[in-house]
Amino acid sequence: MDRFEKWLFPGTPIATVLRFRPMTLSILEHYEMDPWDPNYLTIGELCDAKRIGMEEFHAEMKSLPTPDDGTDWKSHPIYYLLDYLTREHWQFVNRILPAIKHAFAEEYTANDDSLHRLRYLVEEWPAFSSALEGHIHEEESFLFPKILHYDYSLRHRGYYPDFSGGSVDVFVALRLLGNEKEQLAVVRRFLNELLFSKSANEPLVSLESQLAPLLSDLQNRFNNHSALETTVLFPMAKALEKALFNARISGDEFIKDPIQRLMPT
Repeated sequence: MDRFEKWLFPGTPIATVLRFRPMTLSILEHYEMDPWDPNYLTIGELCDAKRIGMEEFHAEMKSLPTPDDGTDWKSHPIYYLLDYLTREHWQFVNRILPAIKHAFAEEYTANDDSLHRLRYLVEEWPAFSSALEGHIHEEESFLFPKILHYDYSLRHRGYYPDFSGGSVDVFVALRLLGNEKEQLAVVRRFLNELLFSKSANEPLVSLESQLAPLLSDLQNRFNNHSALETTVLFPMAKALEKALFNARISGDEFIKDPIQRLMPT
């Protein structure tokens, strides 16, 4: 992931900071900063309100841990998992997909069968990359921020969370799991074609030799990423939302006055 010095400035929107590094929420909580306070739109404004200099905030960002695939997600706040998945998204969009696209653009020689097979892959590539990037955009522009907000609201129980824009449960069921069938069908079809030459035990031509490790890495990452979302993230998000709905219905410890948001109960 790009070093935060490239995108973290006093004028960076708070929402952007949390989108790039969900783990930043741990810093904001430490300093009792409310990232959803409508009075503060940028990270500089929020730091000024708490009299924290940007250099100090930069130092805190440098000390953030980097969750890895060995993390026990259920024993940590959900921003650990969101941070990991966001980092994986960055790997997909900024490293893996461009590397494969670059390989396709190179000149190569091959026999007729290989040319036919590779032509199919080249033709499918725009639909594949578009489907994957569209899927990532849906998650990072709506789902991840919504989950992060829900988690914060439930743990702090300081104010009503934002339920506007649709629920996580409906979004996952209709937008992700519904559109995902079409989007990921393209992805899986492409990845299946990738393995054709290997499964047929045919000699790899120069381009296929370059593509094989890149696409194999993409397939492994994609499958693991999808499984982590389906088996861990989505159930946790739905449980969060259900708990918040129940709390709102019962009026359990939620405070309407925004001034009291971070006051201990």
